[in-house]
Amino acid sequence: MKTTKEERKQELKKVQNQIIEAVENATTSPEKFVELMKFVSKFDKRYSFNNRYLLATQGARVVDSYKGWQNRGYQVQKGSSALKIIVPSTCKYFMTDKGTKSLRYATKQEKKMIEDGQIKVIEYTTFTLKKCVFDVTQTDMPEDEIPEIYDNKHMTFEGLTDDKAEKSKKQ
Repeated sequence: MKTTKEERKQELKKVQNQIIEAVENATTSPEKFVELMKFVSKFDKRYSFNNRYLLATQGARVVDSYKGWQNRGYQVQKGSSALKIIVPSTCKYFMTDKGTKSLRYATKQEKKMIEDGQIKVIEYTTFTLKKCVFDVTQTDMPEDEIPEIYDNKHMTFEGLTDDKAEKSKKQ
């Protein structure tokens, strides 16, 4: 079932409110702040704080795109559902006599005028929720191939126990 533009906007707004609430809770409670920092340290650095939080709410540990897992030599398991992240998209427009027009639909003449500086291009960034990444547990990566301490102090499958935290400090 396809969602409408308004439904997608409402879903994004809901996620943004959850993120704001999490940040507010983290800054008013030292325990929650420590918990949040432990969580943030578990993910690849290329994801924003907002996406890290969003992935955690979906039970994600270590994520990559479908193609990313294939490039690593692993296959996403059949039937796995992609996880949502917030994806930015830069839109480029310019003004015409009839209103705004996307840069991708510019004619050769309009493109030439843009190059010459006769037409000004307007850029803005929009954000949408997109299902496009998969958790390591959704792949065929054998558990024994995943190091006990994964990238950025991440613990896979078993979680971080006090015992393991002490061991990792000593190493």
